[in-house]
Amino acid sequence: MKIIYDNDASSDDVTALIYLASHPDVTLEAVTIAGTGEAHGPDGARNIADLCYMLGKPNIPIAYGNEKPCDASGKPFPDVLRNLMDNLFKDKDVPKHPNPPINDSAVELIKTVLESSSEKVTILATGPLTNIAQFIEQYPYLKDNIEKIVIMGGAVNVHGNIKALDPTSDNIVAEWNIYADPKAADIVFSSKIPVTLVPLDATNQVPMTKAFYDSLSHQLHAGLKLIYQLLKVIVDNYGMELFLKEFYLWDPLAAMICVDPQLAITKTMAIAMDLKNAQTKPVAENSHGASLIQVAVEIPQAHLILGQLISEIKSNLIHAQSKTTPTNLFQIPPEVKMDSFQQAHSFEKRLS
Repeated sequence: MKIIYDNDASSDDVTALIYLASHPDVTLEAVTIAGTGEAHGPDGARNIADLCYMLGKPNIPIAYGNEKPCDASGKPFPDVLRNLMDNLFKDKDVPKHPNPPINDSAVELIKTVLESSSEKVTILATGPLTNIAQFIEQYPYLKDNIEKIVIMGGAVNVHGNIKALDPTSDNIVAEWNIYADPKAADIVFSSKIPVTLVPLDATNQVPMTKAFYDSLSHQLHAGLKLIYQLLKVIVDNYGMELFLKEFYLWDPLAAMICVDPQLAITKTMAIAMDLKNAQTKPVAENSHGASLIQVAVEIPQAHLILGQLISEIKSNLIHAQSKTTPTNLFQIPPEVKMDSFQQAHSFEKRLS
């Protein structure tokens, strides 16, 4: 599966990218950063480049997009959060990419990938949809080159999550990725490109657990260690009680469903974007502005998903090691080769 991963370089996106980069059935064609998202575009792109380098994927092209939403209905993420995401890897075990393959036009990178691919490409979007909407408007003739767009965003039949970051807001219906650029979501939904929406309705079924957190604390793989370090910052600053109450498997769940759609039960629903409050509103099929979308409504094995995420990353790591030749081993940073591949492999052997 060829994937363009469009995200906003948050800690949640880091987990999703580690999952995707380790998966043997995924070819990451590009990573694009929504400038309207949690991290500012240039800083988020640099962090993602460093992560790809750490994961032994130093040549994946990366680009960031426009920091202005598609129209005035977009609301920016809080500055304090954006600054935290800009400095996401501060004091973390992530080596710097010596020559990051970054440019400042996400739309052009998406265009290049779709024009050059011999097969259709899936787009996974786990941030505001600004880049995707601008691409659709500028290059509509390339829409048929997109297999589908899998989106983490929206709140269909549950409350939104705006107040979690902005207690002063009275909005209880919107979700942040859509709230940051609802017009972009409207453009994408109405584009006629097949869309699978993974809204809060689905992600709320996979809350963080202490067992998951504790399990990550014992992992040897550099990627899993990084996930733990990022979660530990949250727990250290806000406490375990809030972590367990307010945090869910948002973006990584969308990544897992993108790769394995059988993880979710979806329902075809007519969705209309309300630009006034950024609500992804279920409506009658013949309603004005309605778009037919596949919406993830149930995660049948929700209680197993967190464990599955860890086990898949670990097993995929060993699979990648078995396919690695002495020649391309040198493409992997030395600190990653020892810490990730060799240690994790020996750890797995001790468990077997």
